[in-house]
Amino acid sequence: MGVGVSRTYRVGNLNYVPVIMFDWTSENKKWGTEILFPARAYLRYNINQNSLLLAGFDLEGQSYRIDEYSVNGNSYEIRRGEVRPKLEFQTKISGYIWASVQAGFRYDWSYDADELDGEGDFFRGFFGDQDFGMVNSLENPFFFNVGLNFVSP
Repeated sequence: MGVGVSRTYRVGNLNYVPVIMFDWTSENKKWGTEILFPARAYLRYNINQNSLLLAGFDLEGQSYRIDEYSVNGNSYEIRRGEVRPKLEFQTKISGYIWASVQAGFRYDWSYDADELDGEGDFFRGFFGDQDFGMVNSLENPFFFNVGLNFVSP
């Protein structure tokens, strides 16, 4: 178990958040958790030593500066954030090569843009109430992802 503080752009806004890491495996090695809260949290089921199933969520986000679309000398910064509840199956193919298949739902937290006045970034936090310079509306789709991963020993 670990506890700390992180400076992050999860959910698209500059935030300072407490972080809790908790990894646990049951005595029979079948069940466990992989948690780095608030970024992600998973319940893990080990099917066998070469395959596992994860159920949980990822909290995603980035911030993109778009100076080319400035207004009155002010630039915009898109604050993209989403929550992705999902199921994931991982299996070993050979050696350190693993394959993964994910399916889930992408919930749009935010895809809005702040108008920056030349002073640079400012602190909005998860629940800031400052007005956005541009407000967008996105659907919340299901997603599917297939991956190939190199897993170090």
